[in-house]
Amino acid sequence: MKKVIASTLLCLSIMTLGAQEKRQEIEYGIRVGMNVSSMGISADRVSLSPDSKVGFNIGIAAEIPVSKTNEAWRINTGLYYTIKGFKLSEDGEKLTSSPAYLQIPVYASWRTPLTDDIKLRINAGPYFALGVNGKNKITDGRLSEKEDCFGHGGYKRFDMGLGLSVGLAFNKFIFDIGYEHGLINISPDDDVKFRNRNFTFTLGYNF
Repeated sequence: MKKVIASTLLCLSIMTLGAQEKRQEIEYGIRVGMNVSSMGISADRVSLSPDSKVGFNIGIAAEIPVSKTNEAWRINTGLYYTIKGFKLSEDGEKLTSSPAYLQIPVYASWRTPLTDDIKLRINAGPYFALGVNGKNKITDGRLSEKEDCFGHGGYKRFDMGLGLSVGLAFNKFIFDIGYEHGLINISPDDDVKFRNRNFTFTLGYNF
């Protein structure tokens, strides 16, 4: 009986150490960066080209290994608060739109060493976003008015698209440049197409 108990405890210890080792391979980090965003707008085969708008992104990241033996591939995900939008001027009126989202990327991430301390990172995959707040500001001369981006008469809250980023990892520090291409029409009017477009410049640190 003592041998059975000892064997059981040994197996549990090995399983615990294995689980701890696996958890240690997952890298968690913080990210902060700048967005340069716009909107693809079209209706009746006519397209508009709004001006870009600067926003920001901030969040927590998790880089999950695909296997314990392959360090090159990971799943890059996390939760981000990101402000996108665009600017549009016409007939003396100016619209500045600043929708904010909670966004979850699910990217396949490939990295390869360039030197002992520097790795090249390439990330690609879908992202999923939920609109949470933000304002549309309409200015006409000295008069201005603000409306909520989401809600009654506003943009559709759910957005989804594809993202691609390329960057470098220097020890625990991260720098990525990326692009996000929205696939969902977020316009409340089905006859008008609004799709998010966003360039990202992100700094990060993995713990």
